[in-house]
Amino acid sequence: TAQDGTTKIYTVTVAQRDATQRSITYDYNGGSYNATTPAPVLFNVEEDVTLPGGKDLTRPNYYFAGWFDQSNGTSINGWTANSHTDDVILTAEWVKAPYVEGDIIYANGISVTVKNLGGKTMVSFKGKNNDEINLCDINRASEYQNLSGYTLFLGSDGNVNATDILVDNGRVTMTGGNLSAIYGYNGDGNNIPVNVRIELKGGTVTDVIGLNKADAARNPRAEVIVSGNPTIGNKTSCGIHLSSFTDNKVLAEDFGSAQAQSVTLIGANNNLAADTVVATYRNGTADAGKFYLIDERNHTHHNVNATGNDIVIIGEVSLPSTVTWQGETFTVGEGNVTTDGTIFSVFASGGYFTVSQTTLAGATFDMGIPLKSDNKTENGYVDSLDTSKHYRYIQFKSTSGNIHSSDADSYLSHIVFHRVDSKVTVRINLETVLWDTINTAGVTYFDGSFYKVVNAEPGYKHDATKHCTWSMAYNKAKEERFNGLPGYLMTITSEAENKFIYDQLFSKKGISSGNAASWLGATRSLNQAGSYDASSWTVNTSKLSNEWYWACGPEAGEKFYTKAKTADGGVAADKEGGGKWYVSWNSGEPNNSGTEFCAQYCGTNIWNDLNNDGAGNSPYHVYNYVVEFTTYGTHSATKTALHDQKEYTH
Repeated sequence: TAQDGTTKIYTVTVAQRDATQRSITYDYNGGSYNATTPAPVLFNVEEDVTLPGGKDLTRPNYYFAGWFDQSNGTSINGWTANSHTDDVILTAEWVKAPYVEGDIIYANGISVTVKNLGGKTMVSFKGKNNDEINLCDINRASEYQNLSGYTLFLGSDGNVNATDILVDNGRVTMTGGNLSAIYGYNGDGNNIPVNVRIELKGGTVTDVIGLNKADAARNPRAEVIVSGNPTIGNKTSCGIHLSSFTDNKVLAEDFGSAQAQSVTLIGANNNLAADTVVATYRNGTADAGKFYLIDERNHTHHNVNATGNDIVIIGEVSLPSTVTWQGETFTVGEGNVTTDGTIFSVFASGGYFTVSQTTLAGATFDMGIPLKSDNKTENGYVDSLDTSKHYRYIQFKSTSGNIHSSDADSYLSHIVFHRVDSKVTVRINLETVLWDTINTAGVTYFDGSFYKVVNAEPGYKHDATKHCTWSMAYNKAKEERFNGLPGYLMTITSEAENKFIYDQLFSKKGISSGNAASWLGATRSLNQAGSYDASSWTVNTSKLSNEWYWACGPEAGEKFYTKAKTADGGVAADKEGGGKWYVSWNSGEPNNSGTEFCAQYCGTNIWNDLNNDGAGNSPYHVYNYVVEFTTYGTHSATKTALHDQKEYTH
């Protein structure tokens, strides 16, 4: 009976404890026990005991690491028979753990790994006994089985200290998966780790920031290391923010398997001067083609190049959007070339140009294409310049050093362009690959592309056993590499290029026109091994198009001739945007004699159609193929190639 006179009835269960039983008292130490089966409060001293653990015990932002036995001062997860004969008092041990709130992952200053597991983005960390623990396996976080698109903060929440297990000053290794962002501090920007290390080996992350700018006074250290094949940034506004990392740069290791321009770098607008280092390779070959640099202020693109082990900022080549016409002529002015190079070329179509200078400081004249008196027809190739001639194309090279930007810019500004048609198209190229590299590879340069003759032999005589099929040539060309670029079976899109192939490639190797037949990257056959520009081609003779298509390179999939045969009314196809595709079929070709569906180049600068076998009569017997290397699509060069083209209408 209570003091207020009310009466309460309690039901009490009384059980006699066996003489061999002892009690267990639990102190959950800020956590809770969540299993449906109650934790044992009695144990038999003559039996082994396993204590509850794992997901049965939870505490926000911690993971359960075992029990502390008050009686003997040790950490235990259970005991063997007769090792505990008295009552036991246990205290739960907790270790700070990463945790998730909303769509944000807080690493709590603990080293974490981001990976792809079964198509899901998983985050794991090392436990007390160095065991790997998935974040979704603690705190009953079943809703976090896939953390794709989440943001990861590496910083401490202020409660992590040196006595906590696993504290590693903020470190993440990303091998797969997909995150929106990785930040080297905590969500509030305070209590960041002293050191931050972000290793990006795979997967996709949009934004990466090392240290919060507000904490710069502490002078902590932040590193971002790229390797493997990650995809970072979006080439517009997100990527690795260089100003938040030590020395404002990225470190690179074993980065060869990454795709071209797979890493977007965001430079501070006050640190984008020429020759500024934005990445350093600690091993492997420095490859500028892996990076895409933009200004954090206005998101404009800046060129980079490989110099030794560094990736550095360089200038550009550009042409003005408009020009001032002086009658039928114009010049492009100054300020169009702001970086050095090793090869410099100028091309004009719809007109021609004249030069007032026959030399370029630091370079030698390599080749030029003069025009005949009609100012339209090209008149072979020359190896010296003449101020009285009209030119379609000129090319300078530097074998001992760079062509300096000021010299190239000055030379370009003095070129006078002349109109023949209603518009003049001007194209300039600047290569930066070293001449020694070019010579070692045995390639020849023309108008933005490198070319390599394969299987050619000086003085080659017709031999029916010596020939290569079109599909073999296609596949072998795709295996070639130069300056970080994959090769492809050559495509020819202009009269200048068509004549260059024999005049500058075969002829200078001592190969006569009768022995220079080579495959072109063009066919009417479909590819059983993939689409156009695939890494390999298997000819499908059961499905032949009635039109001709370029099979590879930047023109892959483009129709350039409208019929299988000229006799059926075949003509050069229209180009998207105007104009016609260039073709140079021999008289009456293509004729589809005996089902011919592959295009070949003959040493007399004409084209012919042939079957895949390539074993025709001289000069159609194909023993050669030409591999072309150029930047296009997602393919970027190890040493940067710079290019610009503008059309000027009068």
